[in-house]
Amino acid sequence: MLERYGAGFEDQEQAQPDLPESKSVRADNKTFYFDSGSNARGVFLKISEVRPSSRYRTSITIPQANLKEFSDQLNECLAKLPNLNAQAKSE
Repeated sequence: MLERYGAGFEDQEQAQPDLPESKSVRADNKTFYFDSGSNARGVFLKISEVRPSSRYRTSITIPQANLKEFSDQLNECLAKLPNLNAQAKSE
């Protein structure tokens, strides 16, 4: 099957993009993980939320093509949150 239909399959496995390192952020009793990855559909960012009291992990996956739009929406929400800058400066 690979000889007949798998042309280029091995080349795809070797051509992994250079992805950023995984990061994590602690917020109160949660930890958020930021993991980039790639698959046959492209590059993506997976954001996971883990609580110590729960065995489950909640996550969202954002395709690379939508990361800029996602970032813009997040920045717009942050700019509209009241007193966020004042609280950060006082700490």
